[in-house]
Amino acid sequence: MAVSDLKEPPSEFKGEVNTEEIWQSVDLEMIARGFVPSQTKNPFLVDPSYEKWAPWIGEKTRIGNTVLNTEYEKVASAKVTSPDAQVLNVSEDRLVDELMKQKVGVVRKLCKACNVYSKGSRMDLILRIRSEMQNRHSYNKIFQKIWGASDETSLTLEFAPEKLVVQSPRKVRVMSDLKTASQWCMENSGDLLGSIQLPRILCMEDEEAAEALDRFFSAEFINDDLVEPLIFVFEFMQDMHKFLEHVVDNLNLRIFSRTQN
Repeated sequence: MAVSDLKEPPSEFKGEVNTEEIWQSVDLEMIARGFVPSQTKNPFLVDPSYEKWAPWIGEKTRIGNTVLNTEYEKVASAKVTSPDAQVLNVSEDRLVDELMKQKVGVVRKLCKACNVYSKGSRMDLILRIRSEMQNRHSYNKIFQKIWGASDETSLTLEFAPEKLVVQSPRKVRVMSDLKTASQWCMENSGDLLGSIQLPRILCMEDEEAAEALDRFFSAEFINDDLVEPLIFVFEFMQDMHKFLEHVVDNLNLRIFSRTQN
């Protein structure tokens, strides 16, 4: 069921729900599944709605049965009344995700317009833009360059605000983590016992790297072939443990690694 299919809560709904009643109804639905024939509608079916759902809070950790469900507030905050309001709601992640779909020439042009170093692969450019957008002033500047129609220096990219789709920029995150981890390897190579093979994807052309990431994220089950381009390979186990301690435990990066066979 799509979120857009949910009916809006009544205007008088203030977010207060009875968690005991709601979760008892869910229990009944689950129990009834074991008794109702597969072709028959479950008489205890709980239809998703904003006003008839509650967060799970244990009985011993709440004051009473009435709790707050704030999901309905997201519906109100997501409403927009004009194209201008839609543009204002475009987040950094959505901008980056759409930049991933642009040709390298378009991204390079954006870098130049925003005084961001414009040499390197498309992924390098996007990572620089993303880093630059951490600063709110820079974010506004980049945003204006993309959609500032009244500005002669603004860019016309191959997408429009009304066509934006909320997606997680997973490819950017993966490549950013791999490059950060690779930088750590290069900076600390002198302190390691043996050699390290960096992920092959870092040496691929943009299109080949994008295809490898597409296969990785679209697969129902992850196997060795899909992970292989993303793996750091260490000669010694001690080096790998040191690496994981720094980049995973301390930096919270998402990394694949193994030792040589």
